[in-house]
Parts: sequence; C-alpha cells; structure tokens
Amino acid sequence: MCARDEALSAAASALLMGPRDLSAASITHALREAGSDAPLAHAIVVPTDGLVALRNWMTELLRTTDAPLICGDASNGRERLRVVSTRAGSLESSPQRPAQFRVRVSAPFRDARAVALDSHGGAHTLEITGTADERFVVVPDDLSSPLLLQLVAVGPQGPRPVAERAIGAWRDVSAAGDAGASLESRVDAMRARDHLSALRPNRLLQEVAARHARSVCESGRVGHTVEPGADPEARLRAQGMVARVVGETVARARDNAAAFQSFVASPSHHATLADPRFTDIGVASESDAQGRQCVVIMLAAWPRIVPAN
Repeated sequence: MCARDEALSAAASALLMGPRDLSAASITHALREAGSDAPLAHAIVVPTDGLVALRNWMTELLRTTDAPLICGDASNGRERLRVVSTRAGSLESSPQRPAQFRVRVSAPFRDARAVALDSHGGAHTLEITGTADERFVVVPDDLSSPLLLQLVAVGPQGPRPVAERAIGAWRDVSAAGDAGASLESRVDAMRARDHLSALRPNRLLQEVAARHARSVCESGRVGHTVEPGADPEARLRAQGMVARVVGETVARARDNAAAFQSFVASPSHHATLADPRFTDIGVASESDAQGRQCVVIMLAAWPRIVPAN
C-alpha cells in the first residue's frame, strides 16, 4: 500500500522512542531531523498485531491522496508506529553545493515553482533553471539562512507543496494574533506586520469559501480542486464574480488556530496571505466527522459581479 522510505522509518523511530506526541509540529520536526524532504506526513500507533486497524487507516489515506504513498515503520515489540507521506516531488541537496537543490516532480504534477520563507516571515520566489531532465533551484547569496525552501506543483487537486528543505537552524514562524482571535483578524495582523493593508470582508467570497470547506470535510481531500474543474476561479465564477487575481489557502487541523499556524509556517501559503495585490477576503471553517476543522481562506483582488448569461 506504500513504498518504504528510510527517512520516514528514521522519523517513525524517533517518534516512537520520544514522548508520545503525534501532533503536526512533532511529526514535522521528526521529518526534518531524519533528513526527509516530505512537506507533511501522517502518523498512527497500533498494537503490533493491529494490522486491520492499520490497513483501514491506510485505505482511507489512499482514497484521499493525489500521489503515491511512501511510509516508514518502527516497532518496540508491543506497538508499531507508521509515518506516511506522499511522493509527488523532491528537493535533493548536494554536499558539494549546499545552496543548490535538484528539483524533481512526478507526473501528473506540473508547473513547479520554488518559494523560500525567511525567519522574519518574508516569502521569496526563487527561479528554477535547467533542462526538463535536470532542473535546479539555487538559494541566492543575499538570502541568508535560516530559511525554509518549499517546492510547489500543480496536481489533480490543484497546487500544493510537494517537497521542502529547512536550511540552517530553522524554526517555524509563529502565527500573529491573540489566541482567541478570528481567522480574519489573524490575517490582518499578519499583513500589518508586513506593512500591508487590511482586507475587506466579502460576503460572496465567504459563501464560496464555506461551500469549499464543506466539500473538503465531506470528501476528506484537502485541496483546491476537490471536484474536477472546480478550481478557485471556477467556483468564484459560478457565484457570479470575477477578480483580477484569486488566491486560496486550505487546511484541515484540530482547530482554527492550528490551521492558521500551518498557513503561516508554509512558504507558499504565507506568500498567498501576504500578497499585496489582494483587497478582499472570505473565510470559512467547517467541522468534519472526526471533529477537525476544514478551513478555507479565499482572497481576491478587486472582485466584481458579472451579469449572468
């Protein structure tokens, strides 16, 4: 059901031997310590003989994924811990040229781009050069570490991170705003830190975001294109609206604060929320069957109503 991966096995061992914490932050830390370039992963602990529960969990992951699964296992004789991620792309480093990374994206993913996030919360788009067979991204000298380098590509469920590498002593950027703040105020606080204007709440954007959040919860697929052809621009047009630029961030997490933290800590999502072109925002959060929050933040630049055909 998945291809074995040495780095994920090392991450599984670290998680099994440490304090039993399978939060997103702990899994991400284990991935980076193990040298994996997976941007995110899932983990489960079952009894050593709990093969049925493990198979059911894997079956659900296979149902909702848009790329082949890779996995790593660790066991202490009583329990088995499995870490699972997808393999749609990679960022391979070279000891001879530590600032250069080989870029690989697996079909059907396409249109790769690289984004780096610095420790101050600044997002930087980096150029990918080379031929179709050998492509590279080079971190420029004027962009000092620590950095988080992320590779994004467009797949069956829309664009998403497919690989990432922490450069230097990286620590995830913390989300702005008070603990009880709304998602809208969190976005405004983040943009204010970058000296950007606040966004106007837009009722139609909020309705589009709410429908997509429900689709994410119902399908279990965290993406921009849950249904074929229904990307953010198409969903906005179906609502009778167009915009100069449309952006969207999507997450599923234990609560809204955790979802927003995942946006802020991801270079590509951070860049979307801090894009100075956007003027309007619509935010929605729905609960799935497991009690997790499906969060959608939709952004637009100067949206306008268009006449119905």
